[in-house]
Amino acid sequence: MTQQQNADAGAQLRRLRTERGVSLAAMARMTHYSKGYLSKIENGEKPLTPGVARQCDQALRTGGTLVGLLAQGSVQPATEPAAAGSYHRAGERGGFELPAEGTPETAACVGRDPELASLSAAATAALTNGLRVLWVTGEAGGGKTTFARAGARILAKWGWQVAWGRCPEVDGAPPAWAWAQVAGTLLGLTASAADGAGTAAAASDGGPLAALTRHHAQGPDAVPEALFWAARAVGDLVARSIERCPQLVVLDDLHRDRGEVLQLLRYLHAELIGRPVLVLAIYRATEITAELRATQGALAGSRSDLVELPGLSPADVATVLERTSGSEVGGDVAESIAVRTGGNPLFVSELGRLIRADGIEAATRTVPAGVRQVLRARLASLMPGTRTVLSSVAILGLDADVGVLAELGPTAVPAVIDAVEAALRSGLVYEPGPGQVRFTHAMVRDVLYEEISLARRVHLHGRAAEVLHRAGADTATLAHHALAAATPSTARAAAILAGRAARVASSLAAYQEASALLARALSVLELTSGAPGTTNQALHLDLLRSLVSAQAHAGNVIAARVTRLRAVEAARAAADPREIARAYAAFDAPALWTVHAYQQVDAALVAGLERALAGPAGQDDRLRCHLLTTLAFEVDASDPDRTQLASSQATAIARRLDDPLVLCRALNACYIATTLDPDGGADLEAVGREQLATATAAGLTGYQAQGHQILFMAALDRHELERAQWHVDRAVEHATSGQLELALGILAMYEALRALIAGRFDEADHAYARISAALRAVGDPNSHTFDLLVRFCVEHARGGSGSAARMSTLADEARPVYDQLGQAIAEPYTRLLIGAGRLAEARACWTPQIPVRRDYYWLLWMVFRAENAVLLGVRNVAAACYDSLTGYAGHLPELVHGHVAVGPVDHTLGQLAAFCGWPSSAVNHFQRAVAVATRLGAPHWAARSRHALVRLTAGATAL
Repeated sequence: MTQQQNADAGAQLRRLRTERGVSLAAMARMTHYSKGYLSKIENGEKPLTPGVARQCDQALRTGGTLVGLLAQGSVQPATEPAAAGSYHRAGERGGFELPAEGTPETAACVGRDPELASLSAAATAALTNGLRVLWVTGEAGGGKTTFARAGARILAKWGWQVAWGRCPEVDGAPPAWAWAQVAGTLLGLTASAADGAGTAAAASDGGPLAALTRHHAQGPDAVPEALFWAARAVGDLVARSIERCPQLVVLDDLHRDRGEVLQLLRYLHAELIGRPVLVLAIYRATEITAELRATQGALAGSRSDLVELPGLSPADVATVLERTSGSEVGGDVAESIAVRTGGNPLFVSELGRLIRADGIEAATRTVPAGVRQVLRARLASLMPGTRTVLSSVAILGLDADVGVLAELGPTAVPAVIDAVEAALRSGLVYEPGPGQVRFTHAMVRDVLYEEISLARRVHLHGRAAEVLHRAGADTATLAHHALAAATPSTARAAAILAGRAARVASSLAAYQEASALLARALSVLELTSGAPGTTNQALHLDLLRSLVSAQAHAGNVIAARVTRLRAVEAARAAADPREIARAYAAFDAPALWTVHAYQQVDAALVAGLERALAGPAGQDDRLRCHLLTTLAFEVDASDPDRTQLASSQATAIARRLDDPLVLCRALNACYIATTLDPDGGADLEAVGREQLATATAAGLTGYQAQGHQILFMAALDRHELERAQWHVDRAVEHATSGQLELALGILAMYEALRALIAGRFDEADHAYARISAALRAVGDPNSHTFDLLVRFCVEHARGGSGSAARMSTLADEARPVYDQLGQAIAEPYTRLLIGAGRLAEARACWTPQIPVRRDYYWLLWMVFRAENAVLLGVRNVAAACYDSLTGYAGHLPELVHGHVAVGPVDHTLGQLAAFCGWPSSAVNHFQRAVAVATRLGAPHWAARSRHALVRLTAGATAL
């Protein structure tokens, strides 16, 4: 490569990076090449190699521009830089060779050769192309963990390091526990490396990994956004480990995650692109959570695959039965059991053990209805002492320390050991380590736990809380047992402990877990003899406020609003103005979208906020700032001027306080106010950049997502569709578990909008229909009006045969909304009626004498008013619309919000000018409309304006 070619390649990289607003440091993080190395490429001092080009294209979402530059011969490929570490890349020549059947690697994994081959292919892809996520799913007892263990043994044989994390199948584990286990493994792997001291320091008190590895050290004042810093630390650990060998990360039982494990996975997915990492993400097919589904959507693409584990075949069932029963099983028996069990490996294995104990007749005479029935039969055969000890294990969770078991009950240590040995012989438990016992499957624990009486459960959970407290257990575990053991005399202490655990959970973005803990804390507090209005009043208020915040951050907006009303009422009962103000301000989550239905304001809530601001609590700067931002969210489009004033006042206070979290929240309000202003597009860039910079520096991931969301809108305002795509992708990447579904919804809306812009109307129709269905499913208050608007905009662009009939159907559906909102949607409703050919109805509901409210729909509504004026033949209204819209030439109404658009304003100006008798102006407007539509890649809008020019030349009014 010549020096000039190096310079050209570097200049191209710098241009692409600068256009997308990506700093060199950020580029280094995304590609995992050093900042200095990238700087030398940009300065022409180092060559741009194919590998670097590929990583930069992926990071910048350029569509392969840099790789294409090399392929075109503009720049000749150079030798790749040496890898950070060297290791044998097994599988580069056609994949891994699977071990022979019956070897230690596959002995326990019967009938899974095709699935193991898929795992081998994913590992090969991870080695050659970087990070892969392999989702592994099946029913309970379907052999998911067994499959993962077999895969891990195979990869370990080929030199991979394995780090395993499990989302606990029972309540009471610390948040993000799966990643804590992974981090612990990685810390052990790096302990002997040269940087081992630094790694150990990362996990010590105050280090970024402390949030994951030292939950018990986190007191009531857990660090906000600790998950962000812990995620970066885990990413660094993984990066360190792959300097020596490729890395397999197994995340088991993800259906049990409350969101924080999946959020960290999304973060690392972005950080580790291009690195030899394979993630096995395991979950039950019948228990897919919203967070899990959303994460699968966010990570969908060429780096993600799915392995579904079906039931075993009759031949494989026979193999499992023979291994577990120790005797030969005939083909007819195996086929019968395969049909009855669905080939479920756990069910089949337990039947095999039943056969070993009671003979073949136990399984052939009457096959039990389910695996739980088999487990109950096997448990019934145990000695009472063994069952008692196993019940204690079930109270503690899936596993237990033998010493703790001895302390829980009256049984002495030797007797506990005897009971454990008997349980081991039964195959219901195993020993994962010295002095430890663990159930072979969560179902065994569930069956045992369900059979413990409530009275005994309360007693054992109480004893567990005492014993584990002395052992220094983490806050989450202690809170779980305290809540389960709560009585009138212990309820207050349990509620306090649960509140503390909820704060730790929130700091790790485990907002669903925090919500559950707080709801239970409030419930047990009712057991106390004192009502909330007496000794427990302050605690009750604190728990309610915390629950509002947790629900809001979890994305449960409706629940959070209801809980806030409860908090306000409780504070009013206390007659404390400051407590009332704090209750009003408790909803403190980032708002990517409006928090209530369009034009439907809670007047009582707004009045209460105004009173709080005018009262003594409003004199406290921090509290006043929170009240003002809350007011801006609540007033929203109903009074844009008040929203603007509240947000600007909040921002001024936040800057004085010099608190990044407070400033981000105030900037959130500024963003809401800016979107209400039809002229606010130019301000979005500044708000978004400040929001993103502030949030990034402070590790506030939710506000990072919002910063990218604002910059997405700013790019749309400039018609920069690819830059907008880059920012909306980053918003999804940084979204918290509570934001993810909405962020994915915004991404889906944008994809539908791009189909509409490109003239792919059927694709847009289907995409919008899916979005509307999703909004309805989550109870979005604006789902119906959104559905009507997007369907109308698609029809407005499509036109043609059958359009009038489709418009008429839409008009009928929209009538109840018009009856409810009236003037707020009069213009689009009138345009809908005109499109349906129902002119008399259109004239009856049209009120052009009433000004259109200047909120985020103003420009779109004004375009509809202009079209209504032309189509109904009202010249004075048309002339007034022309004056109002002239300053918006070059814009697309609603494009800035990323969900719909109706074509360039220039076309509307051309229509108005032609109708008013100003042909030369009309020609200029239509020509500019063609240019705008062509730049956007909107052939149908360009054709519409060209057709209008032809009609105008022919002497007809351009409509």
